[in-house]
Amino acid sequence: MSLLHYLIPLAVGAGAGLMGGVFGVSGGTIAISVLSLLGTTQQLAQGTSMVMQLPNLLLGAWQYTRRSKVDVRAALTLSAAALPFTYIGAHTATHLPSRDLRVGFCVFFFCIGSFTLWNALRTKKQLASLPLTWYYMAGLGALGGFATGMFGIGGPALAIPTLVAFFGVTQTVAQGMALYLSGPATILSLIAYARAGYVDWGDGIMLAIGGALLVANGVALAHRLSERTLRLAFAGFIYMMATLLLVIGR
Repeated sequence: MSLLHYLIPLAVGAGAGLMGGVFGVSGGTIAISVLSLLGTTQQLAQGTSMVMQLPNLLLGAWQYTRRSKVDVRAALTLSAAALPFTYIGAHTATHLPSRDLRVGFCVFFFCIGSFTLWNALRTKKQLASLPLTWYYMAGLGALGGFATGMFGIGGPALAIPTLVAFFGVTQTVAQGMALYLSGPATILSLIAYARAGYVDWGDGIMLAIGGALLVANGVALAHRLSERTLRLAFAGFIYMMATLLLVIGR
């Protein structure tokens, strides 16, 4: 097996780790898009990316907790509530045709990107000022868990703009909390995808090594950006990945 076979996922993982650290989404969106571009099915791309996401999530959550005032109790509630719904989402995803899942992925991320963009451009500071109580966090965790199981990365993409718009937390704190949501949910999703045969462990490990190298740099960069810039960049990132996948799937 050629050296290039190992260098490609290593480089992809490094780029995904850097961008995942910036946007608090574990880098899975980049890995999924690139793996799909290289010809894998949507399910295999999502399952393999989860091997990379686990260390990125742990490192990212630690870095954000150090640098931001993350409400750890609320974040853990998100995480716990996500678990049963993650299994439902993963089970659904592994039984869908690859093209249908890819289209659903793109539609979901276009909606999230549009919401994030609108949230960044509007003049009013926030839509509501809800408290980070357990029942709100449980509801958001359930939705985020299903999205993570269904799309491999959907939980943070859904949780981040929701926490900013309805709970009044800053973008960086929301990104840190979203990483807590994704940790256990990604483990459960990975098990479900692996049992269905949708994980390439060799590529996944190389992606994970590459991602671990730069995720801390991404978190540091996120804290240097203004709230508005980070939200606009997050929206642009989501749009770009969804568009790429939509083009690939045609």
